Formats: sequence, C-alpha cells, structure tokens
Amino acid sequence: MPATELTRKRDFKKALIDAGMTATAWAATHGISRAHLNRVLADARQSQPLTEKIDAFIRSPKRPRQLARAS
Repeated sequence: MPATELTRKRDFKKALIDAGMTATAWAATHGISRAHLNRVLADARQSQPLTEKIDAFIRSPKRPRQLARAS
C-alpha cells in the first residue's frame, strides 16, 4: 500500500471519529458498500469519484459532532 493510501486511510479513520460515525454509516450515506470502501482505502480498487468524496470528508472543516459541540 503506497504511503498516500496509508495516510488517507488513517486520516479517514480520524475524520470518522471526529464525526461520530462508523465507516459503515458513512458508506451507507454515500450509497456504497462497506466492502467497496475498504477496497478503495486499501488501494485494491481505483475509484476517482469515491476517492474525491473521501478526501473531501477528511478536509471538511466542520463535521456533525463538531457542529453539535459548537451549539
């Protein structure tokens, strides 16, 4: 697994924790299976649209749990 994929997977897990979500819940909100998400994160399958969604989620400044704390 290339270093960028390891970083993406680690950062995605951190973002999920910040958002108070599971990977299964995140995948369901985007209409994909958890297995497909795992393959993309492991770099076993290429999916540019999904990779872009993952990267956007990682970069998003406000996640649901953070918004709840701010209220």
